Amino acid sequence: MTDIPIAALAADRAADVRRFLQGTYGDGHYGAEARYFDWLYLRSPCRWYEGERRAGRMPVNAILDQAGDLAAIHAYLPFDARTPWGGGTGVWDVEWINGSGVRGGGRALATHLLAAVDVYGGFGCNDLSAAAFERLGMTVRPEIHRLVALTDADAFRALLDREGKLGEAGPLPAGVPPLAVRPAVLDGARAIPGAALEAYGERTPFGVGRDRDWLEWRYDRHPFIPYLAIGAAGGGAVLRLEAVVGTAARVARLLEFFPLPGGEAELLAAALAAARDAGAPLLDVFTTGRAEAALLADSARALDVDLPANPRLPYMFQPLEFARANAPNMVFAIGGRAGENRADPADFRAGKGDSNQDVLRDPASAPRLTRRP
Repeated sequence: MTDIPIAALAADRAADVRRFLQGTYGDGHYGAEARYFDWLYLRSPCRWYEGERRAGRMPVNAILDQAGDLAAIHAYLPFDARTPWGGGTGVWDVEWINGSGVRGGGRALATHLLAAVDVYGGFGCNDLSAAAFERLGMTVRPEIHRLVALTDADAFRALLDREGKLGEAGPLPAGVPPLAVRPAVLDGARAIPGAALEAYGERTPFGVGRDRDWLEWRYDRHPFIPYLAIGAAGGGAVLRLEAVVGTAARVARLLEFFPLPGGEAELLAAALAAARDAGAPLLDVFTTGRAEAALLADSARALDVDLPANPRLPYMFQPLEFARANAPNMVFAIGGRAGENRADPADFRAGKGDSNQDVLRDPASAPRLTRRP
């Protein structure tokens, strides 16, 4: 297995990788769409990976056949990590496909990448992949934190009833009480105050890094999805308003939460108000970090807002569904670059805006969305 040669692909082989993805998933796979692929793999800002980009490479490793064609790929998204030991080399596992027939090829790809980084993570793997990751010594969390508020409990109950899903739901959270805070709409995620990003860094010793370049790429430059950036109490937040496919309804997802110390409750109130103003009866937020989940829960209590963790409510909206196979699980490992350093995976902070999680489930819907400049 250690003798299997692994190639770091040049960026000029992007079309080959897209064809490989189409051959695996079918012609309509969103990950093979040219504009999305270019944005995700070729334009994501990451300080530690810049040397690779300058050398003409992209974040895809591969096993090649004798003709030099792709036989297996491991596509990843590099990110700047924050760790207690100071290592900043992080990767998100995005596509791990061994179609080569080479025994041990998939394992070789994963161990090759794991050895080169401080932190290795991934979201949404199936049972087969989860078992393979566990055999490699990685931690698989069955479900990360999801906190849910209903800005209009009656409207959400009516939506579930119309869609025939009310009987599947658990107890609904109480509706959000009237909120006096009014959010300020910012000129994109790039306009989130620097002090709020600094505060995030101070409270995140272990997690994903955030800076203005990354926020602008991720939210202001997404090729298909428009996002809403808001400000309150000196902090900032990013939301996505997501259509519930097949209905006129939509829901809100809180993807980034950057309060200043002391302004946590006011910023959460602003996010809830923004969701309500947009006609979204539900707002949810996903986080992998227990400290971030506790911060949000404390902020909700200060507002007398019911914000239960992981309630039995739909969490997929394209279309609306409960299916547990789509539960937001997480794979996590400390990589070889960290040496003997270790930290608790439950403390690592990431969210729904990381990796490739916040994507269009139905690529045919892309032309109907507003493209950012």
